[in-house]
Amino acid sequence: MSNDIPIVNGIEPSPTKFYFNLGYDWHFVDGLYLTPSMMMNLNTNSSRIIDYNVMATAFGEKSNISAGISFRSAKSAVGSQNLGLSPVIKGKVGFLTFGAVYNMGVSELTENFGNSFMLSLGFNIENFINSRGFRYR
Repeated sequence: MSNDIPIVNGIEPSPTKFYFNLGYDWHFVDGLYLTPSMMMNLNTNSSRIIDYNVMATAFGEKSNISAGISFRSAKSAVGSQNLGLSPVIKGKVGFLTFGAVYNMGVSELTENFGNSFMLSLGFNIENFINSRGFRYR
């Protein structure tokens, strides 16, 4: 919790992190909803990262497709800056899930580290131990 002793016995302690997430699914027509959200990452090194997100989702009986955008900003003891802008697409077809995001840097850090592209592929395995799902409903 103190910046006076960054290394104790040859070990640099990791900062304690706190995450806060806020969002809402706004169903405005049948089969389509909008999800604005925000996530804040605070830690004991006094840095703060905030993600602002908006996602639109069209869904059916067994599939859905979503598209949106995420904006990330950061602030620490040495200053603040906007870090990135990321278009996102994701979806689900049956038990298969997929996603893609392109992270575009909007700060001076982009010159050193560049942009990135991420893909995801997943499988939704049904709960074979308890088909009813959670204990409390």
